[in-house]
Amino acid sequence: MSERIGIIGGGIVGIALARAIAQRGLGEVTVFEKEDRLASHQTGHNSGVVHAGLYYAAGSLKAQLCTAGRTALRDYCLQKHLPYREVGKLVVAVDESELPALAEIEKRSRANGVPDLARINDVARLHDIEPHVAGVAAVHSPHTAVVDFAAITEAMAQDVRRAGGTVLLGQEVVTMEVEGATVRVGTPGSEHRFERADAGEAKAARTRGQPGAFGTRGCQTGVSRTRPLARRAAMTLRPPTLAMRARKP
Repeated sequence: MSERIGIIGGGIVGIALARAIAQRGLGEVTVFEKEDRLASHQTGHNSGVVHAGLYYAAGSLKAQLCTAGRTALRDYCLQKHLPYREVGKLVVAVDESELPALAEIEKRSRANGVPDLARINDVARLHDIEPHVAGVAAVHSPHTAVVDFAAITEAMAQDVRRAGGTVLLGQEVVTMEVEGATVRVGTPGSEHRFERADAGEAKAARTRGQPGAFGTRGCQTGVSRTRPLARRAAMTLRPPTLAMRARKP
């Protein structure tokens, strides 16, 4: 008998997890989303930037996953005819005091293989790329892209359904208890039993004080904190370029 797996949260993390499980035949997967549409929270309310790998320490797992994820996401968007706009990105040193931080970002970017990265020391060239930017130097990542993560989530949900999985909307999980060899998951109007239940919305699970995953095999997946969005946000000055200030990585 196939393992029954429940996933709580219909953001891109939960749906991508469900897609991987369903397409690989690892179990009968069901996704619970409390809203009436997918990607209603963080997935559908972000800058949509597909990062090229400028900031992570060379050779780190984050750097490797960023590179692999960028390629996989681009290929998926092309396959599904979803928007994938390589608008480019400028990381700018606004004065000479920020040049060391810019140099470190450039060093990491090159070590991580960011494609076609360019150092710009000519202010006139900087203004050719983005007329509204102010600074003394920059690094330019021409292949940094923006996408519609809500549309990607919807496309992945269709993949889940085609692979035999179930996506339930308007179904808020209010209880979750381990009972013998199963996990009992309750919504206001129904109960479901699984061999494993995972929280797709990891940050929400941390906020509620719950671990990221539960299973009858003693499985418990920790959830790592993310850096505050305000420190990592990219500001769109005008299409087609993203720009942000150089900060020490």
